[in-house]
Amino acid sequence: MSRTVFFFVAVLSLSCWLPAARVLAQDADDAIVNTSTTGGDIWTGGDDFNFDYAELSGDFDVSVEIFNYTHSTGAGRWGKLGLMARRELTRDSEFVMTQIHGPGNEDHDDGIVRRYTEASFNREADVPSHLVLDSTSGWLYYANTGDGTVVRLDTRSGENDGQATGAMEALEEYSVYADTTVETFATGFEAPSGIAIHNDRIFVSDNATGEIIAFDLDGSEIDRMETGAESLMGIDIGPSGQLWFVDAEANTVTVIKP
Repeated sequence: MSRTVFFFVAVLSLSCWLPAARVLAQDADDAIVNTSTTGGDIWTGGDDFNFDYAELSGDFDVSVEIFNYTHSTGAGRWGKLGLMARRELTRDSEFVMTQIHGPGNEDHDDGIVRRYTEASFNREADVPSHLVLDSTSGWLYYANTGDGTVVRLDTRSGENDGQATGAMEALEEYSVYADTTVETFATGFEAPSGIAIHNDRIFVSDNATGEIIAFDLDGSEIDRMETGAESLMGIDIGPSGQLWFVDAEANTVTVIKP
């Protein structure tokens, strides 16, 4: 599969950035890239950002060091800088990326943090437990890996039960929520890990079995698929319905087209 790698700087706030970065990529052992950019967002409706890129195919290693950046207004705190692997140059192309937010990335004074006391969780060593929010219903689904279940929490239920303690920074809200609705959504997994939602379907990856299982919103199993992954972890559904999954043991990302 041919892959295109981009060095990118994306600015969500439309403010001007003057970045400089060191890119270690194919045929560029010590490349310097200077970019000035504005943009909209990297989001579901289509991507809007500027980038420098090199086209690569096959397996590759790439890294970047951001060593200087400035922005013209305080709103530039929402900008993104980093590395992206992108299939095409189109606005709706599939991609994976790693990024930082640039100046202001530690400023969360408009953040809201809530602790849900009814939610319980048991971890499994070396197996990540993912979660996903259904923004339509407000249900938050998460893999309770240690218990072999998927649990869901109704984020629109409960009430503020007072100020939480231990905040390490200024926040708009840092509270404890009680009397929330929490229920087991699905059982029978050995080690649930990745989770995604698409078209009113919940997809769950089982790290121990290498299977991806699909459920309806009532928790009834619809189908399951064997991936052959040695250590199946994160999964996601692309904008065109492609199913992506990570095999941590093989160090690979695989896409399955519908």
